Amino acid sequence: MNDRAEIDKLMDDHLLELHKYELSVEQKRTTNLLLVSFLFFVLGLIFLFMWRDRHRKNRYITLQKQLMDNRAETLSLNEQEICGEDKNNKLHELKEAKAGICISLFKSTEGYKRLDELQKAKPKERTKIIKNYRKLIIIDIKRTFVDVMEDLSGSCSSLTADDLLYCILILLHCPKEIVMDVMNVTSDAIKTRKSRIKNKMDKELFDDIFGD
Repeated sequence: MNDRAEIDKLMDDHLLELHKYELSVEQKRTTNLLLVSFLFFVLGLIFLFMWRDRHRKNRYITLQKQLMDNRAETLSLNEQEICGEDKNNKLHELKEAKAGICISLFKSTEGYKRLDELQKAKPKERTKIIKNYRKLIIIDIKRTFVDVMEDLSGSCSSLTADDLLYCILILLHCPKEIVMDVMNVTSDAIKTRKSRIKNKMDKELFDDIFGD
């Protein structure tokens, strides 16, 4: 009976060790599978990031080329000594296309990301973050929309730098609250500026920008 009890104990110990071994092998297999899956996941993320970055760069290069072509065509038309409605209409189309290209280029900047974040933020949150965002937004706007600002200045030389910034924010369809935050002005100041710009511009250009 003692031998039988000893044999049973040895069998139980053996089965227990065998079960532990099987669990250890299964755990290692699971760990290796998770590790391999994680590595493939990381590689997938890296590949996706590289693809998106390449796509973004190609898009940026394409937009820059479109902008250069627009500049060349505008310059060529301006150098032509002919005058007429067709020429004016073509120049108007080129300016509108240029504005669209600049808007697309601006969407690839950090300034646009901050501007978009401001529009999604609640009023209290905007008050906290606008001081850190204002300078970057304005710098990226002035750098990206330099062609549009030159066109506006050429059509209306009396526009100030703040007038031009205000016009660009309107072209970007920024709400009044965002315009006030970015320009750091009051609602009354915005109304006064819009009225002053209206008096400076011809009606067609003003309507193109403000949609009145």
